[in-house]
Amino acid sequence: MSQIRLLLADRDPMFLEKFSNYLNKNKKIRFILELFTDPFMFESWIASGGTADLIVVSSSFFFELSNKPENNIVILKDSPESMIPKDYKSINKFSSAENLMKEILSLCADKIPQNLYDRKESGNVHLVLYADGSDCYNPFAASIAYIKSRNSKSVFYLNLDEFSDTDCYFTGTNPKGLSEMLYYVKSQKENLFLKTEVCTSKDSNYGIDFMKGHGNPEDISLLTPNECNILLNSILSRGFYDDIVISRAFRIDEILPVLLKESTRIYVSALDYNSSIARLRKIAELLPVLTERNQLDKDISDRITFCVTAFKKQPTEINLSGYRPVWLPNPVMDNLGSFPPTIDYINALNSILDR
Repeated sequence: MSQIRLLLADRDPMFLEKFSNYLNKNKKIRFILELFTDPFMFESWIASGGTADLIVVSSSFFFELSNKPENNIVILKDSPESMIPKDYKSINKFSSAENLMKEILSLCADKIPQNLYDRKESGNVHLVLYADGSDCYNPFAASIAYIKSRNSKSVFYLNLDEFSDTDCYFTGTNPKGLSEMLYYVKSQKENLFLKTEVCTSKDSNYGIDFMKGHGNPEDISLLTPNECNILLNSILSRGFYDDIVISRAFRIDEILPVLLKESTRIYVSALDYNSSIARLRKIAELLPVLTERNQLDKDISDRITFCVTAFKKQPTEINLSGYRPVWLPNPVMDNLGSFPPTIDYINALNSILDR
């Protein structure tokens, strides 16, 4: 687990106590803290050779220092910004503890050794491929994350569609998200372990970790297999999650084999319209070709489940080249939207996840 030596200096002991308690409760990053409320004691610590990965000092505290440090320091703005020297980086003190921590980690990421943490593998990866664009009505992927979190699992949700709908399901205060993470990946930034944490939000309603939807469709459409691997590894290798849910439309592109290889369970989802069923048949026929062309494990077919959500029909037998689809009931409650879905839908989906 990461260990970051962080120095916090502020005249306000209540702020230091509350923020340091928040940092110490963080299960993903271990902070080794040095706290100062007295400028003289701070200067004595610096003079004696004290070091930290990052020094965070409130601007009012900073102005009291006779010998101001110049390296590895960030100013917490609690006074007029015009008084802060231009050569110093600064962040807003008066924000949520989560956002303040993310900003600090973002500044630490380029300074912390890459091999600081022990790599572990996360748990199951659930890949949801929408065959017909039915994610606008059928919250299959988001519901998996919801069910797992409700069962006290630690869950990460990632949407890799060109047009992400993540923000329709999950909300958080962190302004950073997948756009920033893809920038770090494409720019070949180091220490993606911390960059991933910086870009991750926690949903305030369901306790699910996620990355806010990206703004530019080309960020996904131009994602290379290597970049996709790096993105997934930056999440998987942190070892924090029991379940990771990845959602996207079914597309035969360069990153599909990468996603298939990494997935523990694969779900191909569609509604029960005739055109949707026709798409499922074509996908079922293509999967053996994809497996051979991309040298995927032969057992990949055992990890795939075709799921049909009933909208207008009763469950019927559908021939999908050897796959037998499972049926899910209508997820929508009258006048209440589709998320969270109906109890019947949750129970039916739960039974699929338990297989």
